[in-house]
Amino acid sequence: MDTVDTPLDLVIAGGRVIDPGQGRNGPLEVGICAGRIAAVASSLPRAAGTQVLDAGGRLVVPGLIDLHTHLFDGISALGVAADATCLPAGVTTAVDAGTAGEVAFGRFRRGWIDQARTRVFAFVNLSSIGLIIDDGLEFGDRELRYVNVDRIVETIAEHRDVCLGIKVRVARNQTAPPRLHRPLDRALEAAERSGTRLMVHITEPGIPLDSVFDRLRPGDIVTHLFHGRAETIIAADGHVLASLRRARERGVWTDVGHGGGSFTYRTARAALADGFEPDTISTDLHAFSLVGAMKDLPTTMTKFLALGMPLERVIAAATVNAARAISQPGVTGTLAVGGPADVAILEEVEGPVTLADVTGEGLEADRALRAWRTVRAGTVTTAGTVATEGSRTPA
Repeated sequence: MDTVDTPLDLVIAGGRVIDPGQGRNGPLEVGICAGRIAAVASSLPRAAGTQVLDAGGRLVVPGLIDLHTHLFDGISALGVAADATCLPAGVTTAVDAGTAGEVAFGRFRRGWIDQARTRVFAFVNLSSIGLIIDDGLEFGDRELRYVNVDRIVETIAEHRDVCLGIKVRVARNQTAPPRLHRPLDRALEAAERSGTRLMVHITEPGIPLDSVFDRLRPGDIVTHLFHGRAETIIAADGHVLASLRRARERGVWTDVGHGGGSFTYRTARAALADGFEPDTISTDLHAFSLVGAMKDLPTTMTKFLALGMPLERVIAAATVNAARAISQPGVTGTLAVGGPADVAILEEVEGPVTLADVTGEGLEADRALRAWRTVRAGTVTTAGTVATEGSRTPA
């Protein structure tokens, strides 16, 4: 039994700890004190007031980090309530992918981000009006008509502690064909001036993806990696685009962003067969994907298990890799001693279970991951059914 200087508030016992960022995989106990990880060892002391949570053989992993969500509920048609959807799914840190533009970002921060128990960061949308209505509609030149680079830079400077950078959609349903390159031009200008990263949406780009990937910089993020619409990351020869591989070598991150229409097994299989795994697994959580094929982050992770990714790498893609992608103080994606006590306890539910992609194609999995308990900053919440209806009143 290891010596612990301070009595522990909580010990998570009886589980299999998988913490890729710390190289841990085995039957260990996790000790928590004052909202921080105090110890991880084979056996930990219990004081009179120590709460013990028996994980019952389940997986004890760092709190999940969802790199692509939409959490401006009650304002955006896409928005869902962070705490009602993230915490029940084992997600302790979520990144809003540009739901708010610079016009509303301050309000989003004060009334939503700052009020959530879930730790939330956000990208500001390139468009000043953000994603207020369903992005499946045709907006013409929205990405150019409603762009003010000066105000984007000012917004990022004002909210630098929570604003990660700019979300831009390279998509022909957002910009008139003769100017499809212009949103990326403006986003890169704003990112360079603000010293931040881009998250780039690539479904139905309308321009060669090579011309997008070759312009991205270290720290930028490509999302909707495995979409199946129009040009994908798979070249005519069946291999992953060389430009995407070059981008990854430069330090560009590749993210799943499942969503309601942006994940197909066909594209994912081809990439995995070519030795190209996603750096991060995320949901593109929104009001429509939540009730569609996506479901939640553990379900999305299960799809990659069924596609053949090893369990440790799947967990890494939703924890330590995502933490490295956003690179924010205090967000480690690990159970490192001294770090925040954010923990997800996942059940491995025996299958078979059939999981669909956004086209309706089914894939049978022999097991499914499901959140059982979530610990956020040392406080245990009951995981389980994610709320799919209703919005809270903003503060």
